[in-house]
Amino acid sequence: MTTKYKKGYLVKHPKIDDWGVGVVMEDSNGETVCVSFKNAGKKSLSLKYVEPEILSEDPLPDNEIKQFVQKDRIYCDEPFIDIYHDLKFTYPNHLILIEKGCYYRVLEEDALFFQKEYNFKTVSHATDVIGAGFPEWGLEKWLEKLRKEKHPYIILSQLPNPNDDNWERKVTEIFM
Repeated sequence: MTTKYKKGYLVKHPKIDDWGVGVVMEDSNGETVCVSFKNAGKKSLSLKYVEPEILSEDPLPDNEIKQFVQKDRIYCDEPFIDIYHDLKFTYPNHLILIEKGCYYRVLEEDALFFQKEYNFKTVSHATDVIGAGFPEWGLEKWLEKLRKEKHPYIILSQLPNPNDDNWERKVTEIFM
């Protein structure tokens, strides 16, 4: 059986533009297709009722599918160490830089990397988490250095917050 929707194809819903572009997560079984949409997340669509428009039949490789989906995740008021472990599970070799107010934080082995490579001072937080950081105005300098030295990294940016009660963060850059 050949399938019209293959893993990695970029698609869009024919009637709901607000969902944005999506990526097919696995080859379709002919009855349904699983798509992760930029603005609506993961959806299982019945092909009996809707046929997504194929934007590209040149499938994304697995690492680009992973990036496409990861950039949609929003972390809401989660402890930094949980965010760190979540991202490290998927990207074990990447440095995770988390924006917090006017600073960027690095944790655990990433903090030790910054200490060893760049002479950063590390601190222990209340929960025995090792951390280090730098002010936001230094971000471009450090990213340029990491790119030049070919260190993979992920930037997790703080989203604008009209409500001071909950902070949301989202992956805004993945450098391989």
